[in-house]
Formats: sequence, structure tokens, C-alpha cells
Amino acid sequence: MVCVLMLIQSFSGSDTVYNYIILIAQMAHFSMNENLISVLHQCGFNLGFIVAPFLVKHTRRKTHFLYASIGITIASLLLALGMSHHDLGERFPEHSFLLFQFLPAISICLYSFFYGCGIGSVPYTMMGELLPDAIRNMGNSLAMLFRYGSVFILLKQFPAMTSTMGLNGLFLFHACCCAMGAIFVQFLVPETKPIDTLNDSIEGCPAPKTIHHQESVKTMEIDLDEL
Repeated sequence: MVCVLMLIQSFSGSDTVYNYIILIAQMAHFSMNENLISVLHQCGFNLGFIVAPFLVKHTRRKTHFLYASIGITIASLLLALGMSHHDLGERFPEHSFLLFQFLPAISICLYSFFYGCGIGSVPYTMMGELLPDAIRNMGNSLAMLFRYGSVFILLKQFPAMTSTMGLNGLFLFHACCCAMGAIFVQFLVPETKPIDTLNDSIEGCPAPKTIHHQESVKTMEIDLDEL
């Protein structure tokens, strides 16, 4: 299950955008400067990762992941639409110019924000809550193997995918992957208990080892006094 969560994270396309953002902006002929697009993309990432701890603390893991998946799906569809601005601009020049001038930048910011605040952070929290202690180390290692193995394949296949599907098709593919990931999480992934509830239950329990240690220290002091 955690391996599938890592695959959803990989196939969301975030690593592809992160590594090829300037090339994508050049290939799509964005009206905005590609370096500025790259800066906005990184700002969206940073803002998402800043917001993520507050969302993790106050929301359920499953709900958090679902909303982030839906957000990336919408952002991917908007990116695919924004990369069609030349064709649509020729058909509807009087309506599309202003819209498609700012749509790529808005889509990139939404894309990176939803990744940082949800898909990029929640799976690592869920790994510790879904896996039992006996297999946690092996499960985490296997999940990371799936994660970076799939990222390696996607990055290497980027030229082939863009040449066959085009940038529009590439982001439609990532949108479909995120949508299927949301369906998988909704029906197959169990809801995990929030960390705050777990901490509260731990704080309410006595600490027998500490009590036992204090009693042993008092016993040793009595024995020394008798000597």
C-alpha cells in the first residue's frame, strides 16, 4: 500500500516539472519568462511545505491526501489547457489572449503548492502509521525504491513522452494518474489516527519504568545508609 502511495507521488509529475520546468516553459512558448516561471514554481513548493505541518496536525491523513490529489489533477488539466493557448488563440483571439497569458503561471503555482502541502508530504507520514513495527524498516526501504525507481524511469522517458504525446498529453497523463490515485486512496487506504490523538493517549498512561527506576534508587540509598 505504501509503495502505491509512493508511485502516486512519482506519477503526479512533480519531479518531471521540477527538473524540466525551464525546458517545458520554452517548449510551450509561455508568454511569461521561463526563469520567472521557475521561480514561481519553487515558491509554490516552499509555500506548500510550510503549510503542510499545520494541515497534517489538524486534518485526517486520508482527507488531506485526497484534496491534494484533486488539486494537482485540476492544476494538471489547467496546464494542459494553457499549453494549447496558441491553437485556441488562433480560433478565439478576442477572448483567449489575456486568459492564457496568466494561466500557465497560475497553474504552475497551484501544481507545486498542492504537491508540497499534500502529495509530497503526507505519504511519508502515513508510512510510519500504516506499517507495523516488525516490517517498518523493510517497508520504508521498499517504498523508497519504488519512489525513486519510478522517478528515474519518468525522467528518462520525458523526451520520448513529449515527442509522442506532446506536453498537453503529458499533463493529461499525470492528471489521470492523480485521479486514479485519489480513487485508490478513497477506497483502499485506511484512515490513520492523527498524531495528536496518539500523543494524548501516551501522555495519559503512567510510566512504570521511570517509577521502577526511582524505587530502585531509593532502595540503593537505604542499603548504603545501613552499611
